[in-house]
Amino acid sequence: MRWKRFVSLGLTGILTAGVFAGCGQEEESQKESKPKGSYVEEEMEIPWSQEESYGTCFLNQDKQLEILTSQGTGSATKVYSYTNTGGEEWDKQEESWAQGLVQDGEYLSGIRKGQDENYYLMVQAEVQEEDSEDSNYMTEDGELFLPATPTKLYRYTEKGELSQLSIEVLDTEYQQENGGVFLYYWDVNQAGDIAFVNVDSDNIVLYDSTTGKEKQSFKNHPVVQMNDKMTAMSGNTLITLNAEQKGLTLYDTQTGQETGTVALGENENSAGGGICQTGEDTYAFLNWEGIFLYKKDGTLGEQIFDGTRGVMGGMENTLSLMDFIPGDKEDYYSVYMDYQTGAYTLCYYSYNAAVNAETEEELDVCSLYENKLVKDAVRKFQQKNPQVQVNYEYYIKDGAEGEQDDYIDTLNTELLNKEGADVLILDDLPVESYIEKGILEELTDFSGELINQGLLLENIAQGVEQEGKTYEVPASFNLPLYYGTQEALKPLESMEALESYLQANPQGKLLGAAAYQQIAYLLFASNYQEIQTEEGGVSADKIARLLELSKQVYDNNPSEDMQQVWTTNANGVIKTNKMTPFSQIGMMELYEDSSIAGVENINGLASTALMYDILKQNSNMTAQTVHGYFMPASRLGINSSSEKKELAKEFIQTALDGEIQKNDYSEGLPVNPESLEMQKEIAAQGQNEAMFGVSTENGVEHTYGYPAQEQLEQLIELAKSADTSLVLNLTVKQAFLDAADKYYGGDVSAEEAAEEMAKEMSLYLSE
Repeated sequence: MRWKRFVSLGLTGILTAGVFAGCGQEEESQKESKPKGSYVEEEMEIPWSQEESYGTCFLNQDKQLEILTSQGTGSATKVYSYTNTGGEEWDKQEESWAQGLVQDGEYLSGIRKGQDENYYLMVQAEVQEEDSEDSNYMTEDGELFLPATPTKLYRYTEKGELSQLSIEVLDTEYQQENGGVFLYYWDVNQAGDIAFVNVDSDNIVLYDSTTGKEKQSFKNHPVVQMNDKMTAMSGNTLITLNAEQKGLTLYDTQTGQETGTVALGENENSAGGGICQTGEDTYAFLNWEGIFLYKKDGTLGEQIFDGTRGVMGGMENTLSLMDFIPGDKEDYYSVYMDYQTGAYTLCYYSYNAAVNAETEEELDVCSLYENKLVKDAVRKFQQKNPQVQVNYEYYIKDGAEGEQDDYIDTLNTELLNKEGADVLILDDLPVESYIEKGILEELTDFSGELINQGLLLENIAQGVEQEGKTYEVPASFNLPLYYGTQEALKPLESMEALESYLQANPQGKLLGAAAYQQIAYLLFASNYQEIQTEEGGVSADKIARLLELSKQVYDNNPSEDMQQVWTTNANGVIKTNKMTPFSQIGMMELYEDSSIAGVENINGLASTALMYDILKQNSNMTAQTVHGYFMPASRLGINSSSEKKELAKEFIQTALDGEIQKNDYSEGLPVNPESLEMQKEIAAQGQNEAMFGVSTENGVEHTYGYPAQEQLEQLIELAKSADTSLVLNLTVKQAFLDAADKYYGGDVSAEEAAEEMAKEMSLYLSE
């Protein structure tokens, strides 16, 4: 088979023969100076075309991997099977028995190979938009009640017999009385009975395929996603994550009795992963962290593959698990789909006795906050470099105690002692101080190479230069935007423009609902260059003026609700770096009031949707950058004391690779030019779908998808035109917000708050 990638586990001593025997390498490995033998991930070529839709995969009776797909719509729907015959060869066949089962106005909603070795195909009627628009699917008691959806289920046997099954829950009249079907899971046991998990049920219900009546009901875990893989059928045994989500429960579907449990240990609350039976009383569990084996009624498990070193690690971000099945040689197959791009990946996991289970080199990466892009880059880098172990550590975790300064002091001590990580994620770290102290490696030439390689936008690279030299490479960037009519945006051009507007319109409503501190934070950031002094401090006069202007803007459109939200959440949001000064001000109000301005921080494709839906409603509105600013994010630097600078540069290149950059982590737009352009292709898949929805204060609901192509072209041009890096020093940011709190709370005057901040900044700069 022609494999696309080959990745080893990189964990030492991962297989313990005393718990899970079968690899037979125990004596040999003990003779080696390094541990031998490891499970490996091998990425297989996808055999089906982009025009086909993936259905399912299984091992056929000859123990060959078989994949079912479909193509076409309505009566033109065709079903294909792909059988792996060895090597890179696939035998493609059209499944003629499925021809004509789907009619116009219907679609193939699912296909399975049951445990009884028969094929099952489900067909449902398409729901017309006019039938679903303005529909209320909730009863007066607040329970979900879906409309009936005409549904057919066909069985095709090994003997070539085709029949339509009459199952009670699928009957249209039954649905009209009891609610429609929207299936999270369905499968068939060895006896030919059908198991369903419907959206409105907490149970797995088994139906007799002969009578069509309910036969058994089993308690299930809360299912919150389509294609749930934490329920599986093996023979007549039903395996499912228990209701407490702390382990697996086994049921005999013939008797209805519970036959055992499987403790998942540290993998509690594992919804979103996948399970399968891999041997007698042995069960495999897969999530983004890896593959784990557990014994029935046991308490210990073994990790046999480290997901952070393979494709499966992407499940933490953009990959969905479509299938996870066992092979016949203590091996496994899995299928993943990238829900942003629709791309599929097929992987094979097997034990390789010749592979070193120990890495040869380590690279340390650290950041103040968790960074999803970096975590994906770690996974990708280890895939390409299986001999390297990347250790990624971030200091501030959700619920962490202490202040940012405490963690920064700890990191600074390491760096000043010429220790610390090889790669530094510089977000909210004192970069200028690091440059002065020689902590950061100069990357000017390297940055130029990245531009020439097409990995880095030139405007972003030039924007982060310090006196003509480069010390950081942003892997993403936030794009602050104002939007509205030209008249509404004009007062935001400068502090003078804002002051003139408020003098002419003392009660003028400029922005949508926001807390006072939000408004002050916005005006502080947007006028940051004007407020700064030549020495790097801040002008007390301008800070005082800004605090007063912010108060007037707030008083003209006060919001107790937003003020309460800020008071409750602001510290935690700022502490975890999840909020910028430009985070969503105005928004839904602009659907109904075009006289005010909106503010949005574009940190990925999803963040564009609401703003551009508002702009679509009003042709007089437009979007523009905030003074040409961009805010660099995932700022990658190299420790000048590192002995692995070349390896660190390879890691930075990986973070800028298109496979990472195309993803929307909601941490920033891609700096890779091709990946930035690719956002148009990704958006096209969801442009007309009601992916998002909001309601205005007047109860008007708006549903929308990604922006249109021409809108994204405008956004990309704005992104490429942004040439001024806006980085708010953490100390400066915190000092200003403290000043705003004191002034708004009435503790001090604007002048006193500003003077105190200016002194604090002078002290900070002198240290």
